[in-house]
Amino acid sequence: MLSHVNRSDENCHSFHGPFVRNTLYTQVSFGRFIFHLTQRKLWYEGSPVSLKPKEAELLAVLGERRPEIASRDEIIERLWMGSASDAALNQTVYRLRQALARFDSSSFIETVPERGFRLAGESPITVHKHRPDALRPAFSLFQKAVALYRQRSESSVLAAIDLLERACEDEPEYVPALEALASAYCNAGIRLFYPPNEAYWRARSLIERVIAVDPSSARAFATLSTLLIFFNAHRNDARAAAERAMLLAPNSSVAHGAAVWERLSRRDYIGALTQADIAVTADPASSFSTSLFGIALYMSRRYDEAHHAFETARALDQAYTTAIFYDACAYAMEGQYAHAEETLALIGGRDMATRITAVRGYIASKRGDLAGVRRAVSSLRSAAIPSHVSLCAVELTSNDFTSAATTIERALHTREPGLFLAVVDPMYAPLQQHFPALVAAIERGRPQQCDRCGTELKIRRVREIHQCELCWDCRRNARPFYFDGISQDSKATS
Repeated sequence: MLSHVNRSDENCHSFHGPFVRNTLYTQVSFGRFIFHLTQRKLWYEGSPVSLKPKEAELLAVLGERRPEIASRDEIIERLWMGSASDAALNQTVYRLRQALARFDSSSFIETVPERGFRLAGESPITVHKHRPDALRPAFSLFQKAVALYRQRSESSVLAAIDLLERACEDEPEYVPALEALASAYCNAGIRLFYPPNEAYWRARSLIERVIAVDPSSARAFATLSTLLIFFNAHRNDARAAAERAMLLAPNSSVAHGAAVWERLSRRDYIGALTQADIAVTADPASSFSTSLFGIALYMSRRYDEAHHAFETARALDQAYTTAIFYDACAYAMEGQYAHAEETLALIGGRDMATRITAVRGYIASKRGDLAGVRRAVSSLRSAAIPSHVSLCAVELTSNDFTSAATTIERALHTREPGLFLAVVDPMYAPLQQHFPALVAAIERGRPQQCDRCGTELKIRRVREIHQCELCWDCRRNARPFYFDGISQDSKATS
C-alpha cells in the first residue's frame, strides 16, 4: 500500500539522485493521486494512471518545484532541452490536465500568468495518511524485533527473526519489516547463527521482494551489497549495489557501511576509511559505524588508531561483539597475546565462535602451544557449521601452508561467509605471500551459483542486480518470492 506521506529520513528511503531536484521526497501526493518521482509513475487510489512520457516529466518538474512555481523556460529546458515553443508546452499541460480530470475534476495544474505553472493540492508535509504506521497490526512485532536485533546475541537475533517473520506474514508488503528481516538473515548467516546457504537465500529473496514493492529502498541495496561481498565475494556487483544505496540515501550510515566492506574487499584502505568516516559523521553515536571505522583501521594495519576506535565503540555499546572481537585481533597482531585473550573472554555465547577459535589458535601457534593449536583445529573441523576460512587462519600460523591452501580452496565452492577476508585481513598475510594465484581467484569471486541451492551455473541470465539467479530446477519448482511458499520449503530443509 502506497503511503500518502513522503518522508526524507534514511528508513523511509529518501532519494537524492540526479533526476530529482529541490526535493527530499520520492513521492508527491495531491488529492487522491500519488506520483513517484523516480519511477515517473502515477497512481489514483492505488490504481495506475497512464501518462505519456512528456506528461510524466512535466508532472515530475511541477512536483519537484512544489510549492514553488516552475517557470515556462525551466519546463521547456527539462522537457525539450530548450528547443520547443510555448504552444508545445501548452499542449502538454492540456493533455496532463485531461489525464488527471478522468479521475478527479479538481484543478491540480495551476497557471500563474506570465510566470509558469504550479502543482496545487495539499502539501506532502501536511497531508495525512489514512492509517498511522503505529496502528498497523505488524508494527508492534516490528518494534520488538528491532529492539531484540540490536542486542546482537545469537538468541536475540533468532528471536527477532521469528517476530519479523510473523510481522511479514501479517502484512506481506510492509517494507520496514521486510528490510529488517533481510538484514537479520544476512547477519545471522555471517555470524553462523544460521546455515549460510539458507540465510543467504532467504535474505536474497526478501531483498527482491522489497525492491519490487519499493524500488527506492536504500537499506535493501545496502544489505544486498553486504550479501554479495560476504557470501559470494562478488566485488563488482557489491559495488553496484552499494552505489545504488548511496544514490538513494546519500547520508545513510548503512549505505556507507556497505561501501566500507566493498572498498576493503579491493584492499582500497584509503577508500574504506573515507567511507567509514562519512558513516561515523552521519551517525556519531552508532557503535556499528564506529566499529566499522576501527575495522578499516585494523585492516590497514593501523592498530593503535584501531584500538581507539574500538574503545569508543565499546563505550557506546559495551556488549558490541564486533568491536570486542576486532580489538582482540589488533592486540594479537601486535603480539599482545595476553591482552588479546582477555578481550576475547568478554564475548559470551556462540557469537563469532569459529572466528574466536581461529584467533585463539593463532595465539597458541605464536606461543608454540601445539596442544592449543590441535584443540583449535579439532574444534573448527567438528563445528556444526564448518568454517574453512577460520581453519585456514590456524593452519597458516602453524606454517602448514599446503593444508591452508586446500582448506581455503574448498571455501571457494561453498557459500561460507567471509571468504574475501583471506585477502585483506592481516592474519592471512602468509596466504597472500605464498599463494598469489589463489588470492587472485578469491578476488575474482566465487563461481556463479544458484541463489537457492548453491549449484554452480554455467550461464548467467541477463537480470537486474537485485533479482535472484536460480538454476533450471529451482526456477521450475520455486516460487519467486519468500512469502509465496519458499519459507515453508526452506524450513523443511533447515
